[in-house]
Amino acid sequence: MVPGRTADEINGLRRALSSGEVERIGPHVTLVPPVNVRQDDVAAVGEFAREVASEFAPLALELGPAATFLPRNPVCYLAVSGEEAALDALVRLA
Repeated sequence: MVPGRTADEINGLRRALSSGEVERIGPHVTLVPPVNVRQDDVAAVGEFAREVASEFAPLALELGPAATFLPRNPVCYLAVSGEEAALDALVRLA
């Protein structure tokens, strides 16, 4: 999840683009494409993700500029960049 003021700024951009997901899905960095999880397994998957993430120090990443998958998908996203070590850690985390 993206913290603090950065999340507020991202949500401002999302609202400006008329995103219907602002209240449902918080600003985040997607590490794994969406997968179907049985309702009974949601808590265990969340715990597993927190366990894996706890093995990593916070990552200093840069977000932006905005880009899109149009015309295939009407999704707007922010590019992720940063120092090589942080990007390597992001790949290992994924």
